[in-house]
Amino acid sequence: MGSRLKEEAKHRNVRLTLPAIPLGVIYLLLNATWHLPGAYCLICAITFVPILPFELAARRLNGGGRLAAPTFGRLSLWHFVAIYIGCSCWAVAIIGTLIPKASQAHGYAIDLVNVTPAPGTTLSAGTSVEFLVRVKYSLWIASNGRIVLVFEDGNNHRADSGPQVTQNVDAPGGEVTLKDNITIPAHAKELRLYVPLIPDGFAHSTGEVTVRYPVKPRTM
Repeated sequence: MGSRLKEEAKHRNVRLTLPAIPLGVIYLLLNATWHLPGAYCLICAITFVPILPFELAARRLNGGGRLAAPTFGRLSLWHFVAIYIGCSCWAVAIIGTLIPKASQAHGYAIDLVNVTPAPGTTLSAGTSVEFLVRVKYSLWIASNGRIVLVFEDGNNHRADSGPQVTQNVDAPGGEVTLKDNITIPAHAKELRLYVPLIPDGFAHSTGEVTVRYPVKPRTM
């Protein structure tokens, strides 16, 4: 787009300064920010900013070197409906991003730092796999708690027969690493790893870490 605008400006003998390559790089970087965690992903809302110089350049071309007034077609009812829906979705996205997790609201939280194998890695049924899980936690509602590795198949049945790996933790928070070695169930199509933080005095918890792995039949 930048090269076409510059060619048109040269053809019309209009002086036009447009750093197209830097603006393109900034646009791509802003586009990638939706991958950022938490509220940082909202940075992508300003992705339109690097496009504004191109719009101004086009208006300058239309004005023969001067900034021409923007021209808009008549707005219909459907335009306002689309704007309303878009603003509503944006508001829901902001609220969903900024409100705390249920577990945080109740005085504890747990988040994944790293896990081996990586999430989404395809595992082979019947094989032995070592899992190394590192999580960070915050604990305010109790002085102590425990973090557990829970393995289940796609039918919500326990995938391991041995005792569950458990790590006792203390308030107010920190990072811990847990390790377990299990044999992937022979008929499983999916393996799920749950890592809950259970404060002392709680029978159940919410907001646990969840990691999913597809499982393929073991080749003979």
